[in-house]
Amino acid sequence: MRFFKAKVEVEKGLIRGIIGETAEELPEDFEYHTRKYTKQLRRTDEAIAEESFGRDFFVNFAEINDMTAILVIALEGAGENESVVKRHFAEYLRRHGHSGRIQKIDEITTKTYRSFMSDANRNDLIEDDDDVLERYGLDIIGRNSWRGFSFNEYLLDGEKRGKEKSLALTENLVVIPALKEEIKRIHKASQKAWTPGNPVHYVIAADAGEDRDSYFDILIKALYSCNRIGGKRFTEIDYSRLCEDFDSEKLNTLYKVQAGGVIVIKVDGDSTNENEPVAFANKRGRGADICQAAMKWKNDVLTVFFFPRDSEKLQEVFFAEMDGVSLIRIEEKVVFDDDAKAFLRTLGKKNSVSTYKGLCTRVEKNVGYSRQDLRKIFGAWYDKYLKETVFPQYSRSAIIMSKVEQKAKGKGIEDLNTLIGLTETKALVENILDFAKAQKMYSFDGVRKKQSLHMVFTGNPGTAKTTVARLIAQILKENEVLEKGELIEVGRSDLVGQYVGWTAPIVKNAFKKAKGSVLFIDEAYSLVDDRNGLYGDEAITTIVQEMENMRDEVVVIFAGYPDKMEGFLNKNPGLRSRVGFHVNFPDYSVDDLYKIMELLAKNDKILLADDVRKRVWPMIENAVTVREFGNGRFVRNLLEKARMRQATRLVRLDQTKVTEKVAATLVADDFEEIRLGGAVPEKRVGFI
Repeated sequence: MRFFKAKVEVEKGLIRGIIGETAEELPEDFEYHTRKYTKQLRRTDEAIAEESFGRDFFVNFAEINDMTAILVIALEGAGENESVVKRHFAEYLRRHGHSGRIQKIDEITTKTYRSFMSDANRNDLIEDDDDVLERYGLDIIGRNSWRGFSFNEYLLDGEKRGKEKSLALTENLVVIPALKEEIKRIHKASQKAWTPGNPVHYVIAADAGEDRDSYFDILIKALYSCNRIGGKRFTEIDYSRLCEDFDSEKLNTLYKVQAGGVIVIKVDGDSTNENEPVAFANKRGRGADICQAAMKWKNDVLTVFFFPRDSEKLQEVFFAEMDGVSLIRIEEKVVFDDDAKAFLRTLGKKNSVSTYKGLCTRVEKNVGYSRQDLRKIFGAWYDKYLKETVFPQYSRSAIIMSKVEQKAKGKGIEDLNTLIGLTETKALVENILDFAKAQKMYSFDGVRKKQSLHMVFTGNPGTAKTTVARLIAQILKENEVLEKGELIEVGRSDLVGQYVGWTAPIVKNAFKKAKGSVLFIDEAYSLVDDRNGLYGDEAITTIVQEMENMRDEVVVIFAGYPDKMEGFLNKNPGLRSRVGFHVNFPDYSVDDLYKIMELLAKNDKILLADDVRKRVWPMIENAVTVREFGNGRFVRNLLEKARMRQATRLVRLDQTKVTEKVAATLVADDFEEIRLGGAVPEKRVGFI
């Protein structure tokens, strides 16, 4: 659908024309004549509306002043150009007996159209705007939101572009070569008027920001200029703001209203987190609903998907149910050497820089750079250029501030706070994050070095050390402390070589792999050999070196049992000094362990009968007296064994009595004591 407004200048006043007044002064009973006129107008509109609906459009006055008026029109067809719309407006004026000049015609959004219709209804220019809005689905869509999700509407600005101008805009976009190729294909298309049917739809894989917006503008303006889309209006939906219970039927209504135009689906997420596609797939079919709508309306509405750069896994999950829709992927690539330098020089030209001393030397040979990387490089160089070349008086006096959120943000911190217990650990993680963010705020210009964020996690098995490490990686990424935020887990076998000279390169490769992420070294004390000078010592020495060399790019977390970790830290003089934070993971209390079991059961959609607590609580109380009893792993094993016993119990029941609820419920008899392999009870005095 398309919506237009027209400003009309009439040869004589509309009201005067009806009542026959020619005097400069309006009569005293002008309001009476106005009311009389609008009643006549509504009766005429009703007659025209019957014909208009048959012709798939509705036109009416939205505002009336003495010498001007605003006309609005809603057209179900998608291909009407401005001259056709102008004829509709002119015919409407003729039917009302008015002659005048249509000054300007503008395409408008559904929100603007609704506003005009509301004004028309309030001023008695139409009988009832609700009937018209309901006819076109605007009774819901025009609010730009409803329960489930919200959307935004925009209009393309500017005039149509020719092929040469469109291609010229892509010349310096070396990071996204696929865009230039698609612009060429678009301009090879027939210049005939738009007809239903989109040969392809699009995925723009680039990180959010002004560059991605410019890619979209170039693409859509080319399609509009070649009549591949029918109007300037496009609708944008943010996937992250979709509620779990959003109404897919309303999504289809939105597609219907957007016929002939474009819908943009923004799927911005963490493309580097291996867990993201899994979480993405669990969003109760939201992606599937969007794909189904895109398939249903593929010939009427062009769908453009925004994804992060390097998000192949995410796209694979999202498009799992997409069938029969052809996609063109326009992906932002990493660039190397001369292309990277060319992009930096382009940024310099945009900022009217006349000299590039030291800029291109920041590009390392055979290293790939994303657009975001290059913008950061240029930004750092440009700051220095301004202070040292343009305004040298500030070269030593300024403190560089950066925008830092006061509160931690992202799903990682939410997930951390939902973990059972770990109160002190959570508080310390918040302190670590505050420390990292504070370091980002200031540049001390060599007066004070940045301190590392390397950590030691100590605790018995099953105390969530690995889980918290993974969440810390995610939190640091979401709060812009680390670039990637992956958790790279390694042990002795991953770091120590079999022969002389192998170990150091292996360790360096591990750090290289963990660039922008967290390197998690589990049971780190296993690197300590019985004798000095062996391969384990070489691994520790190299780890210490790389911790310093890559302190701004890699966070190292050493993990293991409390007593053994102390010996490990004493092995190398430089190791302890490079660890900024020590995090202790205490054993869980009986109450916490039972809550963990309840949470595990809930996540697996298992019900626990009322008598389970009385049965299980003593089992947990006995377990916590045993050294290294397993903590969270113990209650997980307890639950899994109970499910096995439940299965045996269920198959022996009368199957007519096994309801869905019975099959989902564990009872006290399903739980049995787990023998802890002859472990010796731990003698405790208080808690450490």
